[in-house]
Amino acid sequence: MVIRKTLVRNYTLKAGLSLVAASALMLTSGAVAAHGHKPVVKRTNQVQTENLPELRPYDEGTSVVADSLGELPEDLRAIARPGQCYARLLKSPKFETYSEQILVAEARTERRTVPAVTRRVTEAQVVEEASSYEERVPAEYEVRHEHVMVREPSRQWETTRGYATGAALVTPHEHRPVRYRADGTLNWPGKHEVMVPTSYETTQYLHQGSAQTIYCLTETPGEYKKVKRKVQISPETVRRVEVPARVRHVERTVIDQPERVVEEHIPAIYDNVERTRVVREPEPVWREVLCERNASPETIRALQYALQRRGYNPGPIDGRLGSQTVSAVQKFQADNGLAQGQVSLEAVEALGVRVR
Repeated sequence: MVIRKTLVRNYTLKAGLSLVAASALMLTSGAVAAHGHKPVVKRTNQVQTENLPELRPYDEGTSVVADSLGELPEDLRAIARPGQCYARLLKSPKFETYSEQILVAEARTERRTVPAVTRRVTEAQVVEEASSYEERVPAEYEVRHEHVMVREPSRQWETTRGYATGAALVTPHEHRPVRYRADGTLNWPGKHEVMVPTSYETTQYLHQGSAQTIYCLTETPGEYKKVKRKVQISPETVRRVEVPARVRHVERTVIDQPERVVEEHIPAIYDNVERTRVVREPEPVWREVLCERNASPETIRALQYALQRRGYNPGPIDGRLGSQTVSAVQKFQADNGLAQGQVSLEAVEALGVRVR
């Protein structure tokens, strides 16, 4: 990549030209081969840095202009605006799971001997016949305790002062107190204060403050006295008592089914195995990205806070787009099916951070 440096000493470049130069510099990070042909990119686990030129920090008052935009698509060059940066990111491959049937065991025939089925039975022999007799069952009584009402219960209302909260009305989320104005409106605090008209009922409520009166309904229970009396549960009866017959039990063995030999056909056993295959290969795509050239420290700090709230560790919340913050964004991109690599604007917006 050929880079021409132009020293600016006695005048200041326009802001638009500086932003375009910064964007073009970031977009030409890949080397361009001689005669304008695209270089062959080797996919390796680690970036080879032996033959790359040394990267030095920019001198103050110096702008950098890229002589070649490399492989940046022409349609992006046509729509790019000052302050925008683009980079190639990589879309993850897409997989699908399918089921495959495999043979676990072949079909076979087995011969086996089924033993005889026997059971032990018990037979009863009567030693003495059954008989019966009658017996008198006396009446049953119980002592019951009853409660007789002497005075009926009563209800009455009582009032008590409510708890003071400091403000009768507060704003949502920020919980800032809303103040009542002398002209009968409410001063609703916020980034832009709003005057809220009120009804007569609301005005009366606010004049009473946050500790509104509490009305409690109490009840005085009724008065009862305990009375004891004897109650018959069941009258006197005569019941017949059955005396069962006396028997003795004799056990013997009974053959229900004799021993036999059977052949059993055991079918083949198959199992369904889930396998995964690639239906879409990884694909490099161009995306608008965020970097320290086109993002303020406040924007980067908001991005770091958003990552931290989502459970991704962006490193120190310092407003600088370091490797740890970019790595946290990449994890968020991977978890949400977004193209991975640099900090794309679609990932920043998905985190709820507004860039423009």
